[in-house]
Amino acid sequence: MIGTAVLAGRGRVETLPRRLMFTSALAGVALALVGLSGTLWLALPLMVCLGFGIIVTAASANMVIQSIVPDDKRGRIVSFYAASFLGVMPLGALAAGSLAGTIGAPATATLFGACCVFLGLALGARLRKKNESAQR
Repeated sequence: MIGTAVLAGRGRVETLPRRLMFTSALAGVALALVGLSGTLWLALPLMVCLGFGIIVTAASANMVIQSIVPDDKRGRIVSFYAASFLGVMPLGALAAGSLAGTIGAPATATLFGACCVFLGLALGARLRKKNESAQR
């Protein structure tokens, strides 16, 4: 609920790509720390941060796509996005389950969290480069 409230008061659409980078990295850090935490009481607040990061990232990506796609193609693009988003999730769950069976669930959560942080930072670097080239 906090994530949706933050998105409701977001201001301009131009700020969403930066927020997308931050929240995906936040979700990754929270997931990695959940994997490293040994107690339930430490994991619970981290799960709140993880949920916030996931919800805001997914909603921000959807809003960015809808704001940059021309009106006549929006339905097709958004349906492709939804199908790929929902269709890839089970593949990630299958990979996570297989890896957790091999190296354990905590190590898998830490590894997947680190990957999420890396990809969030890579997105931020790409957006920064795109903004610099657009300003020239």
